Amino acid sequence: MDEIRVSRGIPQGYPDTNPVPIRGGKYGEIISIGLYGKKHFLADEGSYFIATNPTPYTPIAVTTSIITFAETAGAVGVAMLLKNLEARSSQNGKRLYLDYIKLMVVGVPTSATSWQYALVIDDNPLRWTSGGSAITPVNPNGDCNLPSIAQIYFGALTTAVPNNRRLVSRGTLRGVIPTTFDEYIINSGSAEGGSGFASAAASGKSVNQAPPIILGPQQNLALTLWGAANAAAPTFEFEMGWWER
Repeated sequence: MDEIRVSRGIPQGYPDTNPVPIRGGKYGEIISIGLYGKKHFLADEGSYFIATNPTPYTPIAVTTSIITFAETAGAVGVAMLLKNLEARSSQNGKRLYLDYIKLMVVGVPTSATSWQYALVIDDNPLRWTSGGSAITPVNPNGDCNLPSIAQIYFGALTTAVPNNRRLVSRGTLRGVIPTTFDEYIINSGSAEGGSGFASAAASGKSVNQAPPIILGPQQNLALTLWGAANAAAPTFEFEMGWWER
């Protein structure tokens, strides 16, 4: 029987069609994608990352008067921009796999009659123009210092027109004026059903299903938020998870 190579940390990647050694764990098991039902395997090998606003209950404002979806040059309304920084020329370039996005309402868009979102991927290398807060990803594995390949901005962003644009998800986060302490979750690639609010007035949690979203080298994911008749700048805490392989 051929021996397998123990590699608890993620090993070097190989181009397609190349023969590769079998990867194993320290107990002699063969490692494959989907070893665990949850994401612990990805975190254990150092491939899973988290991004949040830096300080709990210190929200970040998005743009005032976001009343519709727009992607013209200099458009505002993009609240989060995620970019895969890997070089396109790299044969071993990693892809970025979105897991979820969570938004926590602190300051409400008081005049909005609903709250909407869209997710768009593209490959414009200059998609971010200005604004927002640069967010540093962290590795939830306390034993791992592997850096992320992601660049993230959150807040009141000004962006350029997307290249090779693909609208990959669209939904309603709240069908009425958002409420302080609302939580909105966009769950990427899950087969589980979504959930809504029990009351239009009380705060609560909603879960929206989105398709599997994958970013190749130098590709972007833009989260745009808007609300009909909105004239106030809402503020959010946020959390996002993804893995890189």
